[in-house]
Amino acid sequence: MKIFLLCLICILSVQSWIKADDISDFEIEGMSVGDSALNYVDKETLSSNKSYMWDDKIYASYAAETKGNDIYDYWQIFYLDNDPNYIIQYISGFNYITDLEECNKSKKNIVIEIKNLIPDSKFKDSGKVLHPGDNTGKSLAYKVMFGLKDKSEIMVTCTVFSEKYKEAWNVGNTLSVSAHSGKFSNYLLNEAYK
Repeated sequence: MKIFLLCLICILSVQSWIKADDISDFEIEGMSVGDSALNYVDKETLSSNKSYMWDDKIYASYAAETKGNDIYDYWQIFYLDNDPNYIIQYISGFNYITDLEECNKSKKNIVIEIKNLIPDSKFKDSGKVLHPGDNTGKSLAYKVMFGLKDKSEIMVTCTVFSEKYKEAWNVGNTLSVSAHSGKFSNYLLNEAYK
């Protein structure tokens, strides 16, 4: 029952932010790609709590628990580390999962809703893929992508991490909805995991 309610909440939240052709019009937890993170988090907090996912340290990350919202348990942003304006290049809302089958059912319902709301997007169902951040090949992502005209993307993903990856990165299995700028998507595809 909890998964069904989560799915319903996610679908309703998707409706509120999918109404445009540009990624900056999409909101997750009230934030959009292209916004300054300083509008939501003070500079000291961002600076003292940032982390890096990749060795080149081009993008810094900040994550926080959602407060007073039943849609996502947590949210995460990435911004260019040398950007004095802390412009958000990626944002995701996510919930921890315990059941992959239930996650994929929820993902399917969210995807149907997104398809109906942005029918002109380029849809790609990647199915089950290896998570590129885990070189053991034991972390899996079940993801779909919606490509927009500005080369940005929206993804809906169920991710099951290996135990080793969970311990190294202090993460759990998740259902996530994310929005990526074209610049960040290009970085992920061509630089981050090389």
